[in-house]
Amino acid sequence: MVTLLVPAGEQVTVAIDDTLFRRRGKKTWAASWFHDGSAPGPAKTGYGNNWVIAAIVVKLPTVRRPVAIPVLAKLVIKGTNSASRLWLARRMTGLLAGALPDRGIHVVADSAYAGGELKKLPARVTWTTRLRKDAALYGLPPARTGKRGRPRTKGDRLPSLAKLAVTTAFTQVTVTRYGKTAAISAAALTCLWPSVFGTRPVTVGRRHTTPDVPAGRTLDPAAAGAADHEVHDSSLLTFVSAVRARISAGGGRDAPAHRGFTCATFGFAATMR
Repeated sequence: MVTLLVPAGEQVTVAIDDTLFRRRGKKTWAASWFHDGSAPGPAKTGYGNNWVIAAIVVKLPTVRRPVAIPVLAKLVIKGTNSASRLWLARRMTGLLAGALPDRGIHVVADSAYAGGELKKLPARVTWTTRLRKDAALYGLPPARTGKRGRPRTKGDRLPSLAKLAVTTAFTQVTVTRYGKTAAISAAALTCLWPSVFGTRPVTVGRRHTTPDVPAGRTLDPAAAGAADHEVHDSSLLTFVSAVRARISAGGGRDAPAHRGFTCATFGFAATMR
């Protein structure tokens, strides 16, 4: 399938997420209560089997938008290693990397799939995920001084995302989303997220949005960068597939404009290279 639908030389984009298959009964194996975003009411939970799905994203000549074709699925089993969705996702990614030794693999997933398991990924696998608002980011390690002793593996601790949101410098970029080209303000920062990606550099991206101002009030321009993470969580969903970038595992090259970032509470996303 990859040979037919993914052009030669391009990396394979894999979307990973989990879905709840509602089932009940004493003989229903591995069924339990899980998060279910489609469930009615505020609880957002449901009972059944929870499956982690890996789908390869392809472009078909008859469809305008990319299509995700499921290729692997793993059942979440509480009380075992398979209770971890991230553990299952990392194993499936490893299987795909082994089956496609001549291709780079780029995974896109939400914040449930960000954790220490990603330190075990092969070097040719890149991963884009939502950046948690409590993420501890660090600068890149400084150059070696020539002095005796173990060199530093990371730089200084960066400010919190709330502070980065205020001080980030934005530039105008042109992106293609949902088949349309648009100019947006975006910013990117190369740093380390040690608890998730270890010593591999990550690119943290953010899209700027302007908050709505109630009638009769004015917006302090200095507060605009800070306000969007407070009042515009829903509008940030448009950031999915909006900032189109990826970083190759080897050379750090910008990729063609068809790779999507996802967004978090503060409008930040992280891509490991």
